[in-house]
Amino acid sequence: MFADVLAGEANLQLLSSGPDQGNAKKVEDKKVFIPSNQKLLSVETQRILGVDEDCISQVGIVAMLPAVMLNLDGLSDRLGKELSEALREHKFLEERLEGLDCPKQASDGAQEGDTEEAREDSGAKLERDIKRLMRAVLRQLRTHPAALHVFRAESEKVGGVSKSMQHLLGSLQDLYAILLEGLLTSPAQERKRRRHMQAVFVRHGRNMELIASLEKEVVEANKCRDAENSKKNSVIKKLKLSLHKTVKTSEDFILRTEQDAARQSHSDSTASEAKQADMQQKVSQLSVQLKTLTEENRVAETAQRKKKYKVETEVENWFMKYDADMGEKQADLEEIEEAFKEENQNLMELEETYAILEREYNQIQRELWRAEERKKEEQLELELKTKVAIIIQAMWRGYCVRKALSGKGKAKKPKKGKGKKGK
Repeated sequence: MFADVLAGEANLQLLSSGPDQGNAKKVEDKKVFIPSNQKLLSVETQRILGVDEDCISQVGIVAMLPAVMLNLDGLSDRLGKELSEALREHKFLEERLEGLDCPKQASDGAQEGDTEEAREDSGAKLERDIKRLMRAVLRQLRTHPAALHVFRAESEKVGGVSKSMQHLLGSLQDLYAILLEGLLTSPAQERKRRRHMQAVFVRHGRNMELIASLEKEVVEANKCRDAENSKKNSVIKKLKLSLHKTVKTSEDFILRTEQDAARQSHSDSTASEAKQADMQQKVSQLSVQLKTLTEENRVAETAQRKKKYKVETEVENWFMKYDADMGEKQADLEEIEEAFKEENQNLMELEETYAILEREYNQIQRELWRAEERKKEEQLELELKTKVAIIIQAMWRGYCVRKALSGKGKAKKPKKGKGKKGK
C-alpha cells in the first residue's frame, strides 16, 4: 500500500513539476528509507539474522534434494552410508505419500475396507515421518560439508532447482533483506519515516481531490460517448429486425421438427405402455411374494416375541429369587457379624486372662526349675559326699587291714628267730 501511494505521489510530482525537481524529490525520499546503521550492533539482531540465513540455507538444500534423488544409487559412495540410507528412506516415504494422495493409486494399492479417514491418518503419519527424516538429513549435512558440494554439482547437472523453489528462495531472500533493513533502522530514523509517510498521505489526499476533478471530466467525456452509442443503438435495432425475421424462419423449422417428434413420441408411448403392462404384471407377482414373506416374518416375529417374553419372565424371576436369597444371606451375615463381634470380645478377654495366667505360669515354672536345680545340686552333693565317705571308709578299712596284717607279721618274726637259735 505504501509503495502504491509513493509511486502515485512520485508520478503526480513529475507531472506537476519539472524533471529536475522530480529527481531531487526522489533522491530525498530515498535518503529517508536508507538505514542509518551499516552493521548490526546487538547480539540478538545477529542471532535473528543467523536464524533467517540458516532457514534460507536449509531451503536451498531441500531444493537440491530432487536432483540427488534421481541418481541416489550412483552417489552412495560419495554421500556416505548413513546419509544414503536416510535419503533412500525419505524417497520411499515420499513415494508412499504420493500413492496415498493419488485416488487411483490409493484405490488400487489399498486393501478392501480401507476408509478415507484411515488414509488421511496414514498420510499425516507419513508427513510427520518425512519431516523428522528431513531434519535428520539436514543435521547430517551440517557435519558432512563434502555432501553439500555433491548436492550442488547434481543440481547444476539437471539445470538447477525448480521455478517454484527459486520463487520460494527469492521470497526468503526478500524477507531477509526486509528484516535486515528493519534491524539496521534506528528509532529516530523510523520516526522520521513515519513523519514522511504522514506528509505523503496528506499529499495523496490532495492528489485524490485532483483525481476527483479529473473523474468529472471523464464523466463529461462519457456523456459524449453515450451520444455516439445511441447512434450505434439505432443501427443495432435494424439488425435486430433482420434477426427477428431469421428467428421466425427458425421457429417454423422448429414447429415441423416438433410435429415429427410428436409422431415419434406416440410410437414410443405405445411401446412404453406395453412395457409398463409387463412391468405391472411383474410388480403384482412381487407383491404377492412380498405379502407371503410378510406373513411368514410376522409368524416368526410372534414366536420370537413369545420367546423373548418367556426369557424376560424367567430373568425377572431369577432377579427376584436372587434378591430374596441375597436378603437372607445379608441377614445371616449380620447375625454372623454380631456373633463374631461377641466371640472377638470374649477372645480379647480370654487373651488378657491367658496373658496373666501365662505370666504366673512362667513364674511358677521358673520357681520349679530353680527348686529342681537346687534338688539336683543337693542330690549331686549327697552322692559326692556318699562316694567320698565310701572311699574314705574303704581307705580306712584297707588301712586297718594293712595295719592288722603288719601287726601279725611283726609278732611271728621273733618266734622264727628263736627257732633258728635252738637249731
